[in-house]
Amino acid sequence: MTLASDPAYPFVPNPQMQLADGTWDQNTEFGDPGFAKLHRACIDLLIPATGDAELDALIAQARRREMAKEAMLGFLSADRHDEFSIGGCSKDAVATADALLRELAKEST
Repeated sequence: MTLASDPAYPFVPNPQMQLADGTWDQNTEFGDPGFAKLHRACIDLLIPATGDAELDALIAQARRREMAKEAMLGFLSADRHDEFSIGGCSKDAVATADALLRELAKEST
């Protein structure tokens, strides 16, 4: 496993699972090698850079939610949590996550 396109969780293929055209039988338990290492790393690290638009959109959405969750936890853990309403705090958390994502986008360009 030296390439990013190698399977993240390789399996020992059973020749009976390989079809005549060289593809794997999807009807068996281990017929698909699954995500490549690059995809698995992008999912785990919440970095939308797989090259698959649909997967990258899901990763970006999960990243935004994770950042908003962390911001909200930070707001609520402050001794001033009685100053926040839950609705206001959640809006501020999302705004904070969006601002952080904009800053990160500037760094990567």
